[in-house]
Amino acid sequence: MTLELPSGLILRECTYHRAATGAEGIGLPGKPQLDRDGRQRKDATGKALFTPIVELKGKVARERSRPPRWPRCMRCSRQRCVA
Repeated sequence: MTLELPSGLILRECTYHRAATGAEGIGLPGKPQLDRDGRQRKDATGKALFTPIVELKGKVARERSRPPRWPRCMRCSRQRCVA
């Protein structure tokens, strides 16, 4: 999914998540963490590990940077979201 923010910043390779409770969220881009043999590392539960490429510092910054229309436009098109 590609997100285009009001500032003009374009974030590519984001992921859309929807919990069983109906809560929606966006995962910012990351790259796989690799071991010495080039295989992707996993945590104790078997979940793949990623290193963030883009992140927002703190809850206040995340809330301030989240366009209010993300959920509505994500339901319309999961390929590109223009806030």
